[in-house]
Amino acid sequence: MDAPFVVPPEESAAEAIEAIRDELELFDDWMERYQYIIEMGRKLPPFPSVWQDDAHRVPGCQSQVWLEEKAEGDRLYFAGQSDAAIVSGWWPCCCVSIRGAHGQRLQRLTLPSCATSGWCRHSPPTGVTG
Repeated sequence: MDAPFVVPPEESAAEAIEAIRDELELFDDWMERYQYIIEMGRKLPPFPSVWQDDAHRVPGCQSQVWLEEKAEGDRLYFAGQSDAAIVSGWWPCCCVSIRGAHGQRLQRLTLPSCATSGWCRHSPPTGVTG
């Protein structure tokens, strides 16, 4: 897969989600976890500026978020960018659960519960919308 599309090294979405959960559990408090997530966003491949337009913008987000998808066969992959540092790090965490997913699976997909990760309890109300 070519940059800027994110493809975690794990073989499956479940393994990628578990790896992120394990990494976040290494930190004692949510401020350290936030910093780690922000650093993840800083390590992403550059998102092409031509995609930072209304056609790629995610509606409903308080911050500006742009996503692009790429199909390979019947699987989808995503690239993204946000003007908010925490969102730039967090969107790949969400997308690993759908990376490489078959289009039919996306129609019935529910993302991993943010309650499991503690994200909902430690985010402002606007941090879980969009």
